[in-house]
Amino acid sequence: MANLKDRLPGICRAYLEMEHCNGGINRYRTEADALDYLDRCIAKDGLDVAMDIPAIDAYFASLSSDDLLLCVDGEETERQEFMKSAPAGADQFLNAMFDRGDLHEAHP
Repeated sequence: MANLKDRLPGICRAYLEMEHCNGGINRYRTEADALDYLDRCIAKDGLDVAMDIPAIDAYFASLSSDDLLLCVDGEETERQEFMKSAPAGADQFLNAMFDRGDLHEAHP
């Protein structure tokens, strides 16, 4: 099976952008650690069954860097308005991953 970055490049891109914006990527937690965590969350929660993950992935992959930043770290009213064009479940997916961000593995 291909790794997560090969299977879901748009979702990985959005997740890593969100983690960079919120301090989830740092000297204790690399991008590879974050992607391993995302892969486990998707597998554990069955998000790939409950949501249209291919459509969400394609949407995030198609966004410009500025639009992606708006999706993951924009001002809330602008972000909500922009996300109206996203596939069903995209905003819920980001919110779920953001909420799990507070549960990063402990660092030394």
